Amino acid sequence: MNMNSFLFLLFFSFLFVSCTDSKKEKATDTPVKEVLKQVEQQVEVQPQEQKELSAEEELVKGLELMEANCYSCHSPSASQAARSAPPMEEVKRYYINEGTTQEQFIRELIAFVSNPSKERAKMKSAVEYYGLMSKMDFSEDKIKKVANYIYNSELEKPTWFEEYYKAEQEKK
Repeated sequence: MNMNSFLFLLFFSFLFVSCTDSKKEKATDTPVKEVLKQVEQQVEVQPQEQKELSAEEELVKGLELMEANCYSCHSPSASQAARSAPPMEEVKRYYINEGTTQEQFIRELIAFVSNPSKERAKMKSAVEYYGLMSKMDFSEDKIKKVANYIYNSELEKPTWFEEYYKAEQEKK
């Protein structure tokens, strides 16, 4: 018998023995819930500790949340005609003046975003033009991070914004 024939016979012998071994439990014989229970018993699950973010990391997180959740309506790159909400720079300018503290701004933004109403809106003309903002299901923590970013950062503005904002201020 040559070497190739021997290896071929040896391979099929192992294959036959492993396939007919009925004493072995197949992975599919054990329900998934039972396997998960066994794994949970064997592994001690540690709760994930919330790492406190640095001030810079908080700003980065706020920007990421704003881009992912707010810019679909408040985009700095949308044209004036294609907008469904004012740009965030306009929101910032209406909500924050010389006497506005960060805590006050965060409270006001949380209150409005959590439950928008005409009475709570500071941007009455925006509500008239765009309509009232839809109620969003954002956690208070997410809104705080976005508010922190808005309050402490220079926001990207649409190219047309400064001229528009100046004209709006002259109307007042």
